[in-house]
Amino acid sequence: MNRMNNFLLMGSVALSGIVAFSACSSENDMGAEVNPTFDGKTVKTQFALNVPYGDTGTRMSANAAQQNRNFRGISNMTLLPFTEEPAAGKISTSFIDLKQNTNAFESDGSDYANQGRYIYRDVEIPIGTKHFVFYGKATGTETTTTDPDKLFEKGYLSNNLSGTTSGTPVSLDNTNFALQKINETLDLSTAEGTTTGKYDKVLKALQDVTDTKVIVGATTIEWNNITSTAADMKLDHAKKLWDAFSTLKAGSANSVRMTLKHLKSSAGVSALGTEAATADGDGLLKTLVKNIDEALTTLGTDNNFPADLNLPDGAVGVTYASGKWQYNNPAYMDGASINYAKITYPASLDYFVSSPAKAKKDASTGLTDPMWPAQDEWTKDKPNIWTGWGNEVENTTRTIALEKAIQYGVANLELTITAKTSTLSDNAKAKGGQVADQTVDVTGDKLFMTGVLIGGQPERVEWNYEPKTGAKFDYTIYDKKMNGATTSAEGINVPVKPTASTPNYTLVLDNNNNTSAKSIYVAVELVNKTGIDFYGADGMIPAGGKFYLIGKLDPTDAATVGENPNRVERVFLKDYTTKANLTIKDLKNAYNVIPDLRSTAISVGLAVNLEWQNGITFDVEI
Repeated sequence: MNRMNNFLLMGSVALSGIVAFSACSSENDMGAEVNPTFDGKTVKTQFALNVPYGDTGTRMSANAAQQNRNFRGISNMTLLPFTEEPAAGKISTSFIDLKQNTNAFESDGSDYANQGRYIYRDVEIPIGTKHFVFYGKATGTETTTTDPDKLFEKGYLSNNLSGTTSGTPVSLDNTNFALQKINETLDLSTAEGTTTGKYDKVLKALQDVTDTKVIVGATTIEWNNITSTAADMKLDHAKKLWDAFSTLKAGSANSVRMTLKHLKSSAGVSALGTEAATADGDGLLKTLVKNIDEALTTLGTDNNFPADLNLPDGAVGVTYASGKWQYNNPAYMDGASINYAKITYPASLDYFVSSPAKAKKDASTGLTDPMWPAQDEWTKDKPNIWTGWGNEVENTTRTIALEKAIQYGVANLELTITAKTSTLSDNAKAKGGQVADQTVDVTGDKLFMTGVLIGGQPERVEWNYEPKTGAKFDYTIYDKKMNGATTSAEGINVPVKPTASTPNYTLVLDNNNNTSAKSIYVAVELVNKTGIDFYGADGMIPAGGKFYLIGKLDPTDAATVGENPNRVERVFLKDYTTKANLTIKDLKNAYNVIPDLRSTAISVGLAVNLEWQNGITFDVEI
């Protein structure tokens, strides 16, 4: 059966009629008594929820994902009854809000430890119902968007069924579930080099250093416009520093702070004091160091943009053009870097099933009634378990069940990371102007994973938790709650093969109907604690700075696909876990700024082994 067995919970739902009888006979079956609650349109029943265990689990923290059998429970449960098979364009006959039956739910008890059944009673089901759509959310899921920490921990999907009045018909075309953008108001296109906001201070610090110059009489030397170095070695050095500085791409306050500190140490001179600057390389460099000190003060030691907005450091890039520093705004980034306006929190742990109804005229005597299929039969779709059950709710119906087990409406990414060898080569020769690449020791606590970004996500999914045909897959999920991390700042330690890191779990949306690309790019956010500056794909990664490595999850790549017993054809499939085992082969493709995770021009720096539970396995190098 196509179930995500390493998700903890798989559920089955049943409805049981109350045991009271009426003396009148059914018009449909002279041998069956009409349910006494029949009002001409509906019958009242008991609702039994079956929640059996799977073998393992899912999500951001292992508990939030229900890893290790930590079932969180189901809340916000709703049923949509249909007289025909649910599909796009169909409208339910009613809206049933199960949370209104809380008291009945509690008083009827459960045999959860044995069969996982809970009972609701007096739930009105329309006559003629042949199918149901069930929706639910894991208990504890955030229902508001005001607490970012909880949104990262538990994820979020909007639910436009909220507020629907019981009994109201629901159009499936108007039912959808959307990811929550982390920051919907940020617009860096208006940022100026001022001291107004944290991101303005970043530009001001860069611009103040860039505008370094010395003027002595009729002689002016501008750091960003050195035309001739003649025999002045220090002026030649200053020019090389500018050539490197002007290619800066990382726009976070922390990255700019580290860049300025590195620039200061590379100048090789002390800051200009009270003496007048000389019109040469020495005077220019001393003035540069003085301006760097002032820029660092302007930037501020507490400036943590864009982390203060809960965005990854690599989400904001800068470009120097026409004498001015500016942010890579989504309006004109043209795919060169990630669109910070389309970065979202992870998905929440949602439950869903579209199932035929099973109906019985016999009343249930309770949770342990033998009419209910056993847990392993119900959840594994064993044959002949519905013998004696009908397929439609009638006025004689007292017991109702969902034929199919409850499933997860979302997919789960289980990700591990490891270094291929104890030392990794960087890109110092190509990007640092050095005679050879550096060999970087990554043993011990040298690299930490602090975040995961998953590209190729739709903004929303339809009633069946699948993207609409023609949907754009241009959103990126950011997960910064790393499983097993000592602190959120430290993240997960990256070991050396054959040891793999602690798995991290992220809930994502199904990427069905993505006709433009089968593959998905993921980025891992890492901290450089090697103690040295090394060089990656787009320049220097300073010691203590964050960088990003990209992995490609491609279900069509035979070299990276391992186990796939169910022949799954897409990276993320609802109710399944995708396992990605990432191996860092070197540091040559490390990025300061996260590239657009839809781009085909990305330098892939991770080896990936990808695996679905009951699905695919990938092994990919990055």
